Amino acid sequence: MKDLTAKEKAKELVEQFIHASGSTCDHDSYCSQPECQWYGRLVCCVDIMKAKKYAIIEIDALIIQNGELYLNGLDGIYYRTKNSYLFEVKSEIEKL
Repeated sequence: MKDLTAKEKAKELVEQFIHASGSTCDHDSYCSQPECQWYGRLVCCVDIMKAKKYAIIEIDALIIQNGELYLNGLDGIYYRTKNSYLFEVKSEIEKL
């Protein structure tokens, strides 16, 4: 299994949450407005914003969990490496 870059992981997480949340479009129907475009597909901008919010919540939970594990004896190098990656993913989600 290939390790994903932070940018790839961010996109993957947001797409998973877009798919999981279904359509709650505030427009009459899916439209061709620029804000409703997601990598060439029509996806309501409301769905994209919710998916980004959910993805950030998930990443924040992982960061907190790693911190708690570190306090309970998790290897320091692993902790710093993993959390560095998670912070990169969070940053990439915010850029999407």
